[in-house]
Amino acid sequence: MNKEIRNKIYEFFKSLKTEINVNCYADIMEEYFVDSDMAIELRRFGFDEYCMACYVKEDNYELKICPFGINAARYNSQKNGEYNLSAPLLQQAIDWLFDNKGIRIDVSQILNGTDDWHYAIDLKWRYYEGTRDEARRAAIKEAIIILEKNNK
Repeated sequence: MNKEIRNKIYEFFKSLKTEINVNCYADIMEEYFVDSDMAIELRRFGFDEYCMACYVKEDNYELKICPFGINAARYNSQKNGEYNLSAPLLQQAIDWLFDNKGIRIDVSQILNGTDDWHYAIDLKWRYYEGTRDEARRAAIKEAIIILEKNNK
């Protein structure tokens, strides 16, 4: 969705004079997003994409849903602050790592009668005992470690 359309939608909802509280869904959707530590690391390595959520820093980072999308890096530069952080979906982070850093992540269920998953980074498989989203998180964390090693 381009910026002009997004602004028109935003102005329409703003004209309704009612508040849309989508943040009631943040708690139940949190498992689908990278955590704030991963978001900080991804930003450090150049993540600068529009996301449907962001972390807002008060005492700690708190996930907020942004129905019109947000690019927190650009928003912060306009507001002279570092209080907001783009919160990509796990799959969005995986896609960005491949498209921008050349790190391929695959996540697949192990067909052994359990609910266990495994993941591969650049086709090197690792067993992971946990859910699909936990395996995605583990893979993203490992990819960040690889980026740190490559930057030294």
